[in-house]
Amino acid sequence: MANQILRSENPLEILNKIEDVFIKNNLPIVGKIYSCFEILHPDFQGFNFENSMISPVLKESSIVRKKIIVFSDLIKCSFGSNNRSINAYLKNIEYASNLYESLKLGQLEFDSLKEDEVKELIVFCNHLRTLYNNSLKAKQKNETFVSSGSVLNDILELSKKISPDGTLDYHLADRVIRMFCGFAGIDTLEQAKDYIQKKVIAADARNRNVSNLDMVLEQGDFVKGIGDITYLKNILQNGSVSKEYLGSSSDSDVTPLDTDVSMILSSAGTIREKMAATSASGYGPIWFVLKNDDRFVTTRASHEVLDSKRDMSKIEVFYTGGLGYDHYGIRTGFASSEINYIVLDSYDPRVGLEIAMNGFYIPVVNKEGKIIFAPKDYDLLRSQMSGLSYFGEENYSFSENLITKETESLALQMEYSNYEVQVKRQKINNIIKKSLLELGLQLKTNIDGDLTEGIVELIDTGSTGRGTNMPGDGDFDFIMRLDKTIFSNSSRLNHLKQILLKNFGKESFAELTKSGDFRLKSVQIDAETSVDIDITFVEKTDQVVYSTDMALKDRLATIQRIDSEKYKYVIANILLAKQLLKKAEVYKSSHGELSQGGLGGVGIENWILQNGGSFIDAAKNFIEVADGKSFSEFQSCYQIWDFGDNHLAERKGQYSHNNFVADNMNEIGYHKMVQVLKEYLKTMEIVQIETEEIKR
Repeated sequence: MANQILRSENPLEILNKIEDVFIKNNLPIVGKIYSCFEILHPDFQGFNFENSMISPVLKESSIVRKKIIVFSDLIKCSFGSNNRSINAYLKNIEYASNLYESLKLGQLEFDSLKEDEVKELIVFCNHLRTLYNNSLKAKQKNETFVSSGSVLNDILELSKKISPDGTLDYHLADRVIRMFCGFAGIDTLEQAKDYIQKKVIAADARNRNVSNLDMVLEQGDFVKGIGDITYLKNILQNGSVSKEYLGSSSDSDVTPLDTDVSMILSSAGTIREKMAATSASGYGPIWFVLKNDDRFVTTRASHEVLDSKRDMSKIEVFYTGGLGYDHYGIRTGFASSEINYIVLDSYDPRVGLEIAMNGFYIPVVNKEGKIIFAPKDYDLLRSQMSGLSYFGEENYSFSENLITKETESLALQMEYSNYEVQVKRQKINNIIKKSLLELGLQLKTNIDGDLTEGIVELIDTGSTGRGTNMPGDGDFDFIMRLDKTIFSNSSRLNHLKQILLKNFGKESFAELTKSGDFRLKSVQIDAETSVDIDITFVEKTDQVVYSTDMALKDRLATIQRIDSEKYKYVIANILLAKQLLKKAEVYKSSHGELSQGGLGGVGIENWILQNGGSFIDAAKNFIEVADGKSFSEFQSCYQIWDFGDNHLAERKGQYSHNNFVADNMNEIGYHKMVQVLKEYLKTMEIVQIETEEIKR
């Protein structure tokens, strides 16, 4: 956006407006996208609607009608892509509005609410404030809502302000939805939820059905290429939308306000030949195929403008010719649920992962049309996501092999160990909080998307943050997320580090890494307690919303909610696996000072949790797949994915989701682990036989 902001008449004013959109996490992504577009292009400023390549429907519409069409398109792209920020928005609107009604009717007392319930009300209040501040009523009055300091009073006042008739006799949740996406024909909360559900279910069923046969690429079908795996997540989540709605300038695209596609012009030739003949062929290595069926209405074919007043509930597609005779545009964009196939030269398992995380099946084919990512592959990945509520997996499939003599012993030690860790962590947090206060900074111990300046986020990313540390372990691993104003200013950053070191009783920089991160040994946090503390410093951005540690905590919270007794044994299985693999020296990854070629601590946790919480099941699964395979062969067919984002991926220029087999293991570690697991399983078989004999 920088070039457009600098070219504007008042760059600082524009910059402040855009910053306000992002600084508080009060809008779903689609709302942020459209708000930025309106700020950069008020009343479509900068667009030439005499351009022969622009959508015929937009060309013939008034400014107000253009805005309604574009926002409606963006809403449909987001809703039809199963967008998580939209789902979270709807979930909060439903939950918090019902909670508020119970409070208003006296069925609940505010003082009796849990901390999470109060947070939901605050988020809801922020949603209402943002809606009102962006409403026509507020803009006409030149009014911005100012908080009274009481969340209940604020919700009441905002309810009055957004009322359709000045009374409170209306359904608050439905009013919010109508104000946000009524232009798209979605007027109630139930309609919004139903729209998403129907799109996802229909796309999944359609795609599973066609996966039984090879893909056929027909004349008239559309192909779109994208240049890198890093774009795939955003497209699957938000839809494939025009560059202008992502911050590009109005002259950045040959055909503005649409997303480019190529039409297959001939029925002759192989799939590879047909794709090679399109403009999209140069934009791989990932291609989307959209079948040209009754979802589309063509408003311009070649240079002939057709009837643009036809059914606009359909997706408008039109000839542009910008890059050749096959070049068409789809107005604004299309939802990922409209994608019929994804085409790759050869299978990349990261593509399957992104599809699974998005929540509905899309077939992946090679350029011969053969299915290379089938429904069974998708279903396997979804089963490995069991317990991840962030992805809609609210249940967990427990193994029947949770309890052994070893896990019973470890389970007994856990309660005191967890208490001990909590006490130590609180003491560490107090030291850090005191250090930050000296600089006028506040401490927050979670990520919620709020980028307000002056707040430092301290995230416990180690096993101590999840209760998966070995009993008595005193190592703490933190990520400290800092404002750009600190992180990019070496003198401010060094001053902060000096204060932290002083308060930790470490007066020099001797225990810092080359990148300036802390690796502090034997920190005396009080007279009785000494711990090791690692702190990695990163810039606070909104790029990480569901991190590695958050995914593990999410799954463990689901497990504990479902069965607190089994939860103890799941943790015990993780501890047993770590204990055994540490002893065998096949624990640490192939990176770092001590390379063992193992899965690493986080890798082991994910491995156990993706196998029903059982070390026995995980070991059996590993050995069965490894049978007779070299390490390279094993890597190609056995993945242990991190379903959360790696905090350091952006800094290192890496893919955000680790594959713990491919990323952490090596040839030596692989063969050693196979041997260790075989010996473990053999021991367990002997124990089982002896137990059965005792019973007899």
